Formats: sequence, structure tokens, C-alpha cells
Amino acid sequence: MSYQVGDGTNAITLDSSSGRVYATSLTIAGDATIVGYLSVDGTMAVGVTGVAGATGVQGQTGVVGETGVQGPTGVAGETGVQGQTGIQGQTGVAGTTGVQGETGVQGQTGVAGETGIQGQTGVDGATGVQGQTGVQGQTGVQGQTGIDGATGVQGQTGVVGATGLEGLTGVQGTTGVQGQTGVQGNTGLSGTYALVTKSSGSPYTASINDTVIIVDATSDYTINIPAAATSGWFGKHLHVKKTSTATYNVLIDPNASETVDGTTVFVLISQNSSAHIVCDGTNWHTL
Repeated sequence: MSYQVGDGTNAITLDSSSGRVYATSLTIAGDATIVGYLSVDGTMAVGVTGVAGATGVQGQTGVVGETGVQGPTGVAGETGVQGQTGIQGQTGVAGTTGVQGETGVQGQTGVAGETGIQGQTGVDGATGVQGQTGVQGQTGVQGQTGIDGATGVQGQTGVVGATGLEGLTGVQGTTGVQGQTGVQGNTGLSGTYALVTKSSGSPYTASINDTVIIVDATSDYTINIPAAATSGWFGKHLHVKKTSTATYNVLIDPNASETVDGTTVFVLISQNSSAHIVCDGTNWHTL
């Protein structure tokens, strides 16, 4: 059975009984003629590929229309007529692709060698026999508990003597007359005891902690005393003594118009003379 493609003059015929492809007087665009056949049984080469047809001439580009005069945005000129596209030449008949040879038979994969036999696991040695447990010695005999000694006889309780007769309560005497309250002694020195010795730096202002001030100077020396109403000074005792043989005076000067025994400045003149004064909250008094 045959199959033909073409007009009889220029044709390609496939003969299915012989397995051949025939090309009879095939003319391509007047440039080449192919006569003969091509076989698909592996004995003939591929036929000659036909010459490709020439590309048709491209038509001229149409004249571009003139650009219109630009007005205040003038009217745009018409676009020129575009030239016709040239006729494209026929594509030449493509030659038949030659038959591809069969792929050679792939050799068989060699047989894999067998895996060697694994040696047997050695036999475990037997566990040694465990020695017998030694015989436990007998527990020694426990000694007998000693006999408890007898409890001694408790002595008899002595006879309680009779309670003696209670004497009569004596007659309570009358309460004696309460004696008069004795005279209250002088108040002792108050506050922290402090002895101060001065030989220079006149005047010196007495402190609330001062108790005894001894002056041994070579010129008149003044001791100022703070206001009697100062907190802590009420009932305060102060001892002042002059010890030097030099001819000078020790002046005890209370605050402002306050006085010692009525005088605004109390003066010690002779050696070892002294004054023991106490504050009543307003003035000072000698004792």
C-alpha cells in the first residue's frame, strides 16, 4: 500500500510494503530538483534537505504625511498611508530526518559474588561453680540474770510531837508622838563634777559642767557667769578660789544686773580666798 503527498509531478510517496520513501522529480522554487528515494530500513542515508525558499521582497514604507502647522495647538496632520507588506516567499520543503539507529543492547550486569559464610560465634565458657557458704557458728549461751537483792525494811515513822500552846497576844502599846522633821541639809553638788584651773585667757565664761574654778594668774582675772534663768542653772553650785600670792583680784561677774549677795561684781582679793555660790534662778548667793 502507498501514500502520496503532492500533485503527481512533484510528489513524495511512502510505500508501506517495502518500507521505502520515494521523491519523484521534486522541484523546489526552480533552483533544485531531487529525484530518488529514501529508505527507512537502515540501508540508505537521509535524503538531501530541500533548498529554503527566498524571502519575499519587503514592500516600501508608505510616505509619511506632513506634520500639520502647529497652531495654538494646531490640528495634527493625518498619518500617511502605510505601504503594504511585501509577500513572504514560500518556505522550502524540509528534508526528511534520517532514521535514528537503534540503541545497542546493554550488556548484562555481572553476577554478584556470594557473601562469605560468617563464622560461628564461639561457645561461652561455663560459669564456675560457686563455693558453698560456710556454716555459721552457734550463738553462745547467755548468762543467767543475777538475783535482785531484797529491799531493805523501811523504818517506822517517828511519832509527831504535840503542838505547843500558843502564847497570848500582848497588849499593843499606844503610838508614840511623831518627832519633828529635822532640818534639811544643804543640797549636794549637782551635775557633772568639773575642776577648771585658769592662769590666762581672761575673761572666762563658766560652763554648766564647771563645779570648781581655781585661778592662778598674775593680773586681774574675770569669771563671767551666764544668766541665772538659763536652763539647768537653777540650784547650781559653783566654787571659785584664788591661789596665787600675786597682788591681783578675781572678779566674779553675774550676767547683766544679776548679783552675788546684792553686788553686781563679787571680788576675791587675798591668797586662798574663795566663794561658794548657788543660783536661785534669779541671782546668786554665797554659802
